[in-house]
Formats: sequence, structure tokens, C-alpha cells
Amino acid sequence: MNKKRLFIFIGVVIGSLIFLLSFWKTRDYLLQTLYDLNHSNPDLYSSKSIDSLLANLEMVAFKDLEKSYLDFTKSNEVPYRNLLQSKRYYKVRRRDLYRKVVGPIRVKHLLCKDRYYRDCLYDKNAYQYWLIDKKLLYRLLALKTLLKKEGYDPNGFDVISGYRHPLHNEQVGGARSSKHIKGEAVDLLIRDINQDGRYKDADKAIILQLVDQKIIGDRGGVGRYPGSRVIHIDVRGHRARWDSY
Repeated sequence: MNKKRLFIFIGVVIGSLIFLLSFWKTRDYLLQTLYDLNHSNPDLYSSKSIDSLLANLEMVAFKDLEKSYLDFTKSNEVPYRNLLQSKRYYKVRRRDLYRKVVGPIRVKHLLCKDRYYRDCLYDKNAYQYWLIDKKLLYRLLALKTLLKKEGYDPNGFDVISGYRHPLHNEQVGGARSSKHIKGEAVDLLIRDINQDGRYKDADKAIILQLVDQKIIGDRGGVGRYPGSRVIHIDVRGHRARWDSY
């Protein structure tokens, strides 16, 4: 290969990389990979690990949130303000996004993928706010622990939705009083729980039975969503069950 062709080839490679990195999901994947290469980031399975991670994040009261954030997310509007005004938020920067909090579940999995998330990917000094009820993380930990004890795959589900600020919740069609807004809920995508090689309805049935009877019980809500692979769980403090989205 002569020098001219070599320079053209190098230029194409560099141009392709720059183009790919302009997509936030590609950049997110690369930053996560680099984080894991440069940090000890094992899967975590203890309440002490949850407590330690949260203790190292700065907290901000609702009244001290930037007006631009409150306006953009609609958090200052009625009735959302009434739901949120007593809450304290965690301040999450890029260095915190990829930290694991329960098993392989990372902080990023419990955040809105909005403009604030993307800002963090392109500016290491940017940050976003995270509202999460610690009891919810404990329930996820209890579910994974119980799955392992029963001989199932403790990591046989993905968290596909956690905290949603009011605007994001509206954009995804969530209920106006959704527990996601208060950081009290997660949606789980069920995979091969019984490890027989593929997902079947029996896998979801296993999770539903465990969360209904042992993990959530009368202390929270369970959205069963028949015909899908999704389950909603929350820690609202009283029993609630439903089927439709």
C-alpha cells in the first residue's frame, strides 16, 4: 500500500470513529468499556454495598434544584411539585454512571436517558439528578438473592426503567402519579430465569410468584402485564396489583 492510499485509509478510519462517537449510545458503550478497564467494578450483592455507593453521592434537596431543571422536567408543575417537594436527589456525574449498585445493575440503568444523561457523556463535569428509594434497591437485591437460593439465574432479568422525571414519564406514557416519578419503581424485562436455553412464559411466572409472595407482598405494587416479558415492581408501602399498562 503506497503512502497516499495509507493516508486515505487512516483518514477513513478516523472519520468513521468520529462519526460513530457522535451517536450517544456508541459513546456510552465506549465510556462504559473504558470505565470497567480502569476500575475494579465487580457485581455487588450486599446492602452494605448499596449504602456505600449512595453515601458517596452528593445529595440535593428539591428546593435547591436548578430552576432550569425544574422547568425542563416539569417537576415544579402541579401535581408533581406536591409529590416531589420533600424529596432529596442524588447528583450523578459521568464517573458515577457505570458503577454497579445491585449485581450487574449499574446506576445508568436506573436513570432517564434524556438530554442530561447525554450531557454527562460529552462533558465529564456535567451531572444529572437521580431520585431513588433505597428500599427499592434492597428489594432488587432480595430478588436476586432468592433467585440464586432457588436455583435460578439471579441475573436473568434487565432493568429497563427506573427513575423518570415527570416530563420523561409523560413521554413514555406513564401514569400521572407513577411511582417511577418518586424513584420508587422499576420495570424488569424477564429473560431465561430457569436457564433452559430460552425465554418462556414459565420464566415470567417464576418472577411473578416470588415478587408477589416474598419480595413485594403487601408492601408495594406489582404490574403483571400479561402477554409481555415486562414486570413492574414498586415500594409504595401498600398492596397494589394490576395487569394493563
